[in-house]
Amino acid sequence: MTFAKKALIAGGAVAAAAGLTLPVLAQATLNGAGASFPAAFYQRAFAGVASKVRVNYQSVGSGAGVRQFVAGSVDFGATDEPIKASEAAKVKRGVIQFPAVGGTIAIAYNKADCKNLKLTQQQAVDIFLGKINTW
Repeated sequence: MTFAKKALIAGGAVAAAAGLTLPVLAQATLNGAGASFPAAFYQRAFAGVASKVRVNYQSVGSGAGVRQFVAGSVDFGATDEPIKASEAAKVKRGVIQFPAVGGTIAIAYNKADCKNLKLTQQQAVDIFLGKINTW
């Protein structure tokens, strides 16, 4: 199973868990903030979970999402990278981290004399690291 499929399953599990545990409340609101990449997924995933649960996710960027979560102003935060141990230590209610959404990276190029270009994973990494700058 690919990482993307696992991430979608994990995200679905979160949505299902919210749907199973929050309906007992009269009108619950789950507030989250963070990375822009998963915003569309969260909006779709939570849209039909439970009629008595409102999920409010603000796409404010990973750093802002972590800061709001650590400060306790949101119920969950989303970030493109794991929360640092020093930040997690500030959260009295505890931190549970898991991948919720996965994505891919596509590299586009426009080089007429490279009709059959096939980069290895390491070559692509080296290009972005600046180790390869002519090709």
